[in-house]
Formats: sequence, C-alpha cells, structure tokens
Amino acid sequence: MSVNPPSNAISTKRKPMDHPNSDRPEKTHKANTAPPVPLDSRPPSDPQESPRWHPYHSDGNVILRADDGTLFGADSWRLAKASTVFKDMFDIPQPISPGWPIASRWVNKNQPIDMEVTSFVLETFLNLINVSIPSLSNGLSFAQMTALSGLCDKFIVTKNIVAQVSRGLLLAGANDPWDLLVWASKKDFLSMGRKALSYMGPEGFTKVYPSPPVLNGRSSDDTTLKYKPFWDRFHLLSPSWQIALISTAFPQPTFRPAENSDTASKTKKISKNSPKGKTQGVPSYDTGPAKSGTFEMVMASWDEMVKGFNPQS
Repeated sequence: MSVNPPSNAISTKRKPMDHPNSDRPEKTHKANTAPPVPLDSRPPSDPQESPRWHPYHSDGNVILRADDGTLFGADSWRLAKASTVFKDMFDIPQPISPGWPIASRWVNKNQPIDMEVTSFVLETFLNLINVSIPSLSNGLSFAQMTALSGLCDKFIVTKNIVAQVSRGLLLAGANDPWDLLVWASKKDFLSMGRKALSYMGPEGFTKVYPSPPVLNGRSSDDTTLKYKPFWDRFHLLSPSWQIALISTAFPQPTFRPAENSDTASKTKKISKNSPKGKTQGVPSYDTGPAKSGTFEMVMASWDEMVKGFNPQS
C-alpha cells in the first residue's frame, strides 16, 4: 500500500537548473541587479571608441584623464608629495561610495580627474614626480613647455620641479625667443625676459621669418611668434614691457630733413600790442610748408640695452 506525501511537504529533489552539472543555461541578471562595472570596461560616451590607458602609467589609486580621453593611473602619495593642491585634495575624506565600505582619503577610482592638458604633457608631468631627482629631456617645444608650466602653476608643485620646468622653458625659448619674451612679460619675470632679448639679438628683434611649409593642409609649425609681423607680436607684451622696450632700445629718436629741402628757420615775431616794459618778441618756428625728411630711431647697443632693460623700475 503506497502513501502519498502531504501536499505541504517540502520536496528534497534537486531541480535540473539547480544541479551544478546541469546543461541548462542559467538565467541572466536583471538590469537593475547587475553588479557595478569597472571603469576600464564601461562603454565610453562614443560607442566607436574604448577607454585608452597609457601603456606605462596605468596603475595607481588615482585616475587622471588627458584632454584626448587617455587615462593615467597615479599614486596619491606621489601626487601629494609633489603638489600642494593634490595634498589638500587627498586630505579631505571622501564620502562612502558603492563598492567601498569605508570613507576613502583619496579620489574615487570611478571619478577620473580631468587635467585639461595633452597626453604628452601629462606623461611628462608624471615622469617628473615619479623620481627622486626630477629632470626633463631636451627637445620639447616652447608650446609644450608653457603647457607644462601652466599645469605646475595650477597644482602648485614643489620648487625642485619648478626649477626643472624653468630650465626647460629657457632651452625651448632659445629657438623661439619672442615667445619666451612675451611669456616672461605676462609673468613679469625680468631675468627670463633679458635672457630672451639676449637670445634674439638686434636682428631677431625685428626679423620676420618666412611662413613654414604647409603639409597636408596644415602648417608644420604655425604657433611661434617669429612668423608674425613685428607690431603684432610687440603688442602681445604687457604695457609696461612695451614702454620699457621701446625707450631702452631707441633712446634718441631724431628727424633728419632731406638734403634738397629748406631747413626750418627760427624767426622772431613782434607783437604790436605788447605792453611796454615787457618782452616785445615771442620766439617761434616758421616751418612753412611740410618738410620732407626721415624719422630715425637709432637702436642702442644691444648688450647695453639688455642690461638696462627694466620694466619694473
């Protein structure tokens, strides 16, 4: 005689889908229960592209992002040792975020810091802070050096790194002295401005170089000021530097009449109504018709000009 189990009895028979060796595919997670996806595997805003990591700077507890979207890994302690801004940033406890059970004292890994510089400049910056004795390689353009200098100013980096960047600016400025002079004027760096003047010399001061060749619809190098007309680049200087430069370089402007023109004669005009007992004549110049001639601005000795140049006086 068989006995059927009660209707409320719990069956211990394992369902096929629960068996570890079952061939039936498991059900997928619903969208609202999916686990968080790591940053490096999330789809970017542009589905045609995937996040790009720097081939070397790819590890660290902080993620930095260049303006082309390239991601850089960095160590928070290295950034904090090199930069006052990063140190203050990491000293502020961050709120608890999903996946991290406690408050973190560094930037959330899922929130990259946009550095607003090119990948090359950001790579150079990280190379500088990752060694005990920072140094820069030669051959960087002046535009790259000014971008690196701006990044250092923005994050208030240590003096030893600033010294290397200043050295790199001087080296790059040797090829583009007008760029160096304009940049120094905006920072009011007198010693760097004098260095730029010594680089260019009297010929480079006024010379305009031929435009660079155009390759594939673009100029190979159209950023430097040596291709611009003199007054276009001169007006880029700060006002105090413009005045000091003109007054130092051209201390004695003169007008030379043409050889075939009559020179202006000095005459004395007598006033009939002059009161008695006072000077009867009022000296004046009777220039007559406009005179032809040449207005000359004779440049001072260049070495003396460089030494005497001082817009801060």
